[in-house]
Amino acid sequence: MRWDGGIWMRKPVLTLLMACLLLICACASAEEYTGVWNTVTGESVTLALRDDGTGSLSFSGTEQTVDWTEGEQNLSLSCGETTYTAAMSGQFLMLMDQIGHVWALTRDLYDLPGIVQAESMEDFLGRWRADYALVSGIRVSMDGQVGPYTMEIAEQVVHLQGSGMDKPVDWVCRFESGSLILSGYSAETDQSLHLRADGTLTRDMDYMVIHFVREQ
Repeated sequence: MRWDGGIWMRKPVLTLLMACLLLICACASAEEYTGVWNTVTGESVTLALRDDGTGSLSFSGTEQTVDWTEGEQNLSLSCGETTYTAAMSGQFLMLMDQIGHVWALTRDLYDLPGIVQAESMEDFLGRWRADYALVSGIRVSMDGQVGPYTMEIAEQVVHLQGSGMDKPVDWVCRFESGSLILSGYSAETDQSLHLRADGTLTRDMDYMVIHFVREQ
């Protein structure tokens, strides 16, 4: 994956990721398939599988009944006149229709500790290390992406660096309503840094959240 000044290139990467995951899907038991699955990104899809071989499939709120059977390495699903194939790949269930559309589904959503309002910019000062990112509620390890990925916060300046970045980035920041707002990331947008109830910090973007722990 390529990071450009801290941006994770999303749509091409996710499309390629889904294709690759289908090639490495592992065997799973029927018990591992049952439950409620939701899309990671893009179109809203919910797949509910019951252990009696029935279930439901919902696209953007429109629900249909599903019958499913287990094969050697995947599931076969019948939904009206449409058939689907589903297979496990790590924490994802890869769902593919008969003409090749692919959706990555998950049931392992992760909730962050609540945001707390800092009293001043001094609460943010110091060196922070990224340990994971959340993409549509999915926890993704930072190891192997841009590691080490660190952020040094000083008065009105945030310095970000990572081995997978093209170059380190410096932002001007301002303290506002208990959070830090990063300016200069792009001409169109600011981003925010929030303290969390467990003493950690997050960098909140429109498509993902990066979680940091303070380095001693």
